[in-house]
Amino acid sequence: MSGAEETLGPTEVVTELRAEAPEEAVAIRPLEGVAELEAAERLQWAVWGEGAFVVVPTVMLVIGGKAGGATLGAFTANGRMVGVVSWIPGWSASGRRSQYSVMLAVDPGYRGGGLGYRLKVAQREHVLAGGVTLINWTFDPLLSLNAHLNIRKLGCVCNRYLVNYYGEDPASTARQLPTDRLFVDWRLDDQRVMRRLRGEGAGAAGAAPHVNTVAIAGRFGFEHNERIELGLDAPKVLVTIPSSYQAMRRRDLALALRWRMEIREVFLSYFGRGYEIEGMTVDGPGGGSYVLSRRVGNGNGRLGEKRI
Repeated sequence: MSGAEETLGPTEVVTELRAEAPEEAVAIRPLEGVAELEAAERLQWAVWGEGAFVVVPTVMLVIGGKAGGATLGAFTANGRMVGVVSWIPGWSASGRRSQYSVMLAVDPGYRGGGLGYRLKVAQREHVLAGGVTLINWTFDPLLSLNAHLNIRKLGCVCNRYLVNYYGEDPASTARQLPTDRLFVDWRLDDQRVMRRLRGEGAGAAGAAPHVNTVAIAGRFGFEHNERIELGLDAPKVLVTIPSSYQAMRRRDLALALRWRMEIREVFLSYFGRGYEIEGMTVDGPGGGSYVLSRRVGNGNGRLGEKRI
């Protein structure tokens, strides 16, 4: 994931992956002392660039550690930090103790080799050792690589949609793109999560119908929605997202804004009727499709949360 694609706050920042990565041993351990936390801040600046507002500063990394969170770093054999993940203590809406993952960053030269995934697995082990079984964070629902990591590979579930959570995105032209987010639950001791970490059961969709039908059009070759069905009543439904929303934001802002508003309507509608995201497919058009299933015993569900 690249650039400022996420925003500071109770969120997780990740960047677009490349196909190649160095074949080099990397060790992951907790960061020790202010100097290493300062190095973690510098790594974030290297990942997101000058002017980024997504960087978690050293002072907040220090405070998070003192308050019951932690920061893990990934180091090469010569001691260079090439990845970092950080979290702070929190509580779920139901009063369950949790940890809140605020940032995940990987050096541009080490993307694509699974280091972000390894950092998340190490985070899970660290949090479980502290007696906590839930981690939360947010991510942009239109970023397909984030979606595949969080939903397909890690086994997160989601039934909360946050509207314009941090205000308009300053990385977009004239601040025109709302910062909508999905709020995920990573239930660390859940069988679903353990299966996903073993590479099993990434969310079978069967013959589930598609909420949105996408096609490619326009001079840039981006996907757009031809048809959207908000009234489907199947046990499972599929929601397709574009393959490269980051590029769309840079080259066709009007289409990016249209996607943002359409996908908002879809998730608020289906979450409000008791569906939740349980998986992610890699087949078909676009950047894959979320698999939404109706939650058992909760026919009406909870309305997707709106925060302006």
